[in-house]
Amino acid sequence: MRRVSSGTKGFALVVVLTLLAMLVLVTYAISLIGRVDTQVGIAASYQVQARQRAIAGLRIAMANLQVAAGGDVITASASIRGLSVAYPFLMGIWNPTSTSALPQNWYVSGNFESSGPNRITYASIPSTTTAVTLVGSNTVTANRDMVRTFRVSEGNGGYAFWIGDEGNKASLGFDQTAVPLGGTGIPLQTDPRGEVSAFNPTNRASIHTWEQIPLCAPGASLKSRYHAYTGKAFWYTGAGTLQGGLFNVNTTESDAWAAVLRAYNAARSSSEPELADSFGNDLTGDLANTLVGNFSQKTGTAKVRSGPFRSVAGFWDSQIVQDSLDELGITTVTQDDIRNVIDPMLAVRSDTFRIRAYGDAINPADAGVAGATPEAVAYCEAIVQRTNQDDPLGNGKKFVITYFRWLGPDDI
Repeated sequence: MRRVSSGTKGFALVVVLTLLAMLVLVTYAISLIGRVDTQVGIAASYQVQARQRAIAGLRIAMANLQVAAGGDVITASASIRGLSVAYPFLMGIWNPTSTSALPQNWYVSGNFESSGPNRITYASIPSTTTAVTLVGSNTVTANRDMVRTFRVSEGNGGYAFWIGDEGNKASLGFDQTAVPLGGTGIPLQTDPRGEVSAFNPTNRASIHTWEQIPLCAPGASLKSRYHAYTGKAFWYTGAGTLQGGLFNVNTTESDAWAAVLRAYNAARSSSEPELADSFGNDLTGDLANTLVGNFSQKTGTAKVRSGPFRSVAGFWDSQIVQDSLDELGITTVTQDDIRNVIDPMLAVRSDTFRIRAYGDAINPADAGVAGATPEAVAYCEAIVQRTNQDDPLGNGKKFVITYFRWLGPDDI
């Protein structure tokens, strides 16, 4: 019988131990991969749930908008209540026959549940500790311009939404073929160049969304004008078509008004005076600032008492433009001069709205726990447009989504 040396026995033991170690390592690796895959799957599941709730918030916002604004209404932001309101960018809807200075509600989540309506009003913006921020420091510069709303619990998660009025802004994305004609027969185009000197209107038709405005204003900082400018806003007309380039007079954004008043200077006839001083300096910005101030401060035209203008004729009848011209000492241009040119581009409602929605997912073990940290959150944004189609449920004209994107925290 051949004897096995002790050295061979030792080598075999090392081999066996090495193989065992490798087997343990492989088993651990497989277990670790399985755990990671499980965690990734759980995280993905939470993210899907968060997105589903964000979409639910968007749909709830659209449903409320459809019911309230599918027919003939008046729209305005809370800033119509006065320049000093704490939360100016809530959107309200009025019935044309209403004489109330306040709408039935402000269109944010938290105002449509059993604890609402009107939990959120223009009197104060909810704090970051109790509310979801939907328009924050990555979108706007000032705290006054931010949007916060209450989260609504729904199962193992929740949602939130805000509806913004795009028709309250100057639309910068229309060329001369797509805007109404002034009383002179010349196209009425908004012009932001008094505030955004870098704006080049040559390619303005390529602008469709707010994010694309820098295509015509490279390098310009626009965060402070988020509530003053938009890409394209459309209005449904009685003729069954959509018209671009109109402007809702129920806004108190001076930059928006200045861009609209420059349409007067550009479209006036040679026989009509320019809105400028004797040295040729543009006075549209001065008039816009004074006009916005008079929305809430001027006796007889104070919107803080009467709410938004119910008609374009009512806007002119208030003499608010003439009062503002008189206050500035401008005698070369009258309200009638301006009216005769830009009246075709004015409206008292909007048909294009921006919705931002939020959703989150909570671990079932934390459901019902106050202040529980979500496992995942999601944000989305949509532009919704009133169309010439009838709503199948009888709520006026149908709203459709014309633009959608998912947002990250850096977009808020």
